[in-house]
Amino acid sequence: MARSGDVIVKINTADILKLEKDGETILFNQGAEEAIAKLLELKHEVDGALDYLASSIERQALEYNPNFTGLKGDLIKINYSASGAKYKDLGTVRRRCEKFWTKKVSWQLNSKAVDEFVARRGNLPKGIVEIHRKKSIRISEVNHD
Repeated sequence: MARSGDVIVKINTADILKLEKDGETILFNQGAEEAIAKLLELKHEVDGALDYLASSIERQALEYNPNFTGLKGDLIKINYSASGAKYKDLGTVRRRCEKFWTKKVSWQLNSKAVDEFVARRGNLPKGIVEIHRKKSIRISEVNHD
């Protein structure tokens, strides 16, 4: 019996497989768009449930152990860690102590300039090669804002 606050997820895999099959025909069947839209709606609902669970797990875990870093079960693993920079330079120091700062210099290709060079000369500049990038399909909802 479900209690208040319980998350109940019911997934009919047969329905999902049918939606998947129907969505395959999007290039030839305008109605297939509805199948893909339904799959995106289901994904949104599942993502919402996972976000809710993550928030609930974080709250409970930190109440139990303020130094919580994660847990591992037979089927899932949960990690709790920070990401991004740990410290920030406020830009107020006039002379930086090399003990705390590291000087970095890097070069980055200017793709637009290389494209213009190729368009004018018909070949790539010396020391530069083109990388063959893999293309992929991304399916997303149309925002009607």
